[in-house]
Amino acid sequence: MNNEEKGINEFSIKHFDNKSKQLSIRSNELVVNGGTKFSHELQDRHLNNFYEIHVDGVMLIKYIWKESGYLGFLSGNNGPLGVYSKANDQLIINSLLGKRLNEKTLIKIYEESSTELYKERIPLMLEEYNKPNILIYGCKICGDRGCGGIYVVF
Repeated sequence: MNNEEKGINEFSIKHFDNKSKQLSIRSNELVVNGGTKFSHELQDRHLNNFYEIHVDGVMLIKYIWKESGYLGFLSGNNGPLGVYSKANDQLIINSLLGKRLNEKTLIKIYEESSTELYKERIPLMLEEYNKPNILIYGCKICGDRGCGGIYVVF
């Protein structure tokens, strides 16, 4: 019986130490313009650790990339959970659970997480978080859909 036939038994999120993973695939030092730079000096300031989605104990990205090439992908992209704010995390989880978002719920989530909500962004956020496709990997700098990424469609 294959995975499609038996379904998903467990869905979880676990911390993914993207910074350490990226440093470990680089050499300890690199000579730049006659001087030596150590790997901690080469750290990309936009590289984020995040919470990776796991399906039956396997990282979701490994279902997409069968080999270790996913590390290269994750050097330019992040999973959005755990990167921006608790409010953002709650909105993504609600979307993954298929919960529709309204203005009252959006305001409540932001108030409960003590995160500032810009009122002029509410219509755009409602549109974004009610889409049938949810961004699960996106731009490590802004997380915007316009930069591309990988989506889950419901």
